[in-house]
Amino acid sequence: MTLSERVVALLDNPLISKDAVSRMRTWRAPMTLTIYLGLLSAFGYASFVTTTLMSPSQRTGSALIGAGVFSYLAFIQLSLVSLFAPALAAGAISGERERQTFDVLLVSRMTAAAIVFGKLVSSVAFMLLLFSAGAVLIFINFLALRQAVTPEPLLGRMTSTMRWMILIPAGPGALLGGWLGEHIG
Repeated sequence: MTLSERVVALLDNPLISKDAVSRMRTWRAPMTLTIYLGLLSAFGYASFVTTTLMSPSQRTGSALIGAGVFSYLAFIQLSLVSLFAPALAAGAISGERERQTFDVLLVSRMTAAAIVFGKLVSSVAFMLLLFSAGAVLIFINFLALRQAVTPEPLLGRMTSTMRWMILIPAGPGALLGGWLGEHIG
């Protein structure tokens, strides 16, 4: 069995798609996303204010402020994914028990490890949704940090280079995504 066949067999878990669809149909998903982005914005603003008060008001000072806020928000994002995804998976499994559908899962052909893996993958997928929504806040700060560090005569070159590095892979990436969606599902 090749590696790609193993990955497809591992991800061919009905709980992954069931949990992803049912989680996004409730009111809790958009509310969780809104609260998460609000808290992340508040933490980012608090980090900005505290680093602004502690650093000099020069161009290099703004680069240090940007670096501080960027590292703080990246740490918050990483800790969110690593700490709360297992908790969400455990909550999803206990939710199955509360809805009295856990016994149905146990008598299915799925092993206990496959049930836990399916719940964990769907929880991680939801956390990655939150992470990608929060990445917008990080990348706004990253752009400001990049512009603060770059010397002024090179700002135009840096901006055009970064735009081309982002836009050139977009076309082939869209084609590859369409092909993968058509052939893998």
